[in-house]
Amino acid sequence: MVPTSAPMDAFAERLAELMSPPNEGEGRYWRTNPKHGLAATIGLGIFMGLVMPLVFGKAARADTNLTVLYTGDVASRMEPSKTDGTPCTLEERATDACLGGLARLAGQANLERARASTVLLLDAGGQFGGTAFWTQHKQDVLADLMNRTRFDAMAAGAAEFSEGSEVLGKFIRTAQFPILGANIGTDRDPYLKDQIYPMLATDRGVQRLGLLGIADLNIPQKSKAPVNATIVPIEAKAPFWLKQLGFMGTKTVVAVSSAGA
Repeated sequence: MVPTSAPMDAFAERLAELMSPPNEGEGRYWRTNPKHGLAATIGLGIFMGLVMPLVFGKAARADTNLTVLYTGDVASRMEPSKTDGTPCTLEERATDACLGGLARLAGQANLERARASTVLLLDAGGQFGGTAFWTQHKQDVLADLMNRTRFDAMAAGAAEFSEGSEVLGKFIRTAQFPILGANIGTDRDPYLKDQIYPMLATDRGVQRLGLLGIADLNIPQKSKAPVNATIVPIEAKAPFWLKQLGFMGTKTVVAVSSAGA
């Protein structure tokens, strides 16, 4: 059953509300509502994005059983480290003093996939830069490792644009998962044109799920490199793309974003 326009309009309004600045005294993570969060569980990086399951109608709520795993602002921290950021020795990697790392993330994700019937592994952006790993290996190796970890989708953040659109374009072409941004226009950028998708509909068992990418409006100001893409308020784009997802038969939509952090 295709959702009616009323729930879609309410969805778009709710997105706009979530994107507004938090009230004084509210915590940094007040917008997130995942069932599980790998960024916090594994200590891979500080979560800097919005990943929030949202559903159309009461029937969808009753029928949907979804586990969302997310990471964000990882900054190429592929190796485990201690709480002060220094690398772990081989001996320390087996202790609680050592946190994070892609191997732990992949292992935890596989454990959750074995436990739950429907699992999404998402990244809210901020994968590029920040470590010697990135300086040495850049986008192709990072994309390959994320492919092996079986990410389902990723939002484009300021860090990705900071490396320049050519690097981001190469990453996207190597990645086996989509980079999403419903409010990003890339027609003027030869490296990114038609490379960033607004949304994705994906079948998981008997469920068809929708993913909607939302880019931070301040990416041009935060990026260290010029941004040829245009970024508009999500309120201008969400109703159209939500209707498209509805026409495709989705009843559950997950917003994936670094905006509002």
